[in-house]
Amino acid sequence: MKVALLPQAKADLSAITGPLLTKVLKRLEALRNYPQLGCALTGHLDGYRSTIVASLRSAPMKACTRE
Repeated sequence: MKVALLPQAKADLSAITGPLLTKVLKRLEALRNYPQLGCALTGHLDGYRSTIVASLRSAPMKACTRE
């Protein structure tokens, strides 16, 4: 399966390094292996999946609703 990044995601990805980059790349690899991973997006992003990688200091993320 091919993982396509939106233009903003490409820009964001090129701006990070170190452990966070490793974490993001692992998440993208998991998405490629398991396409149903992550919350399904709606609206103009219908067909895409959320691949948010939260840092340890961020607020807890809300769970997505699965159909």
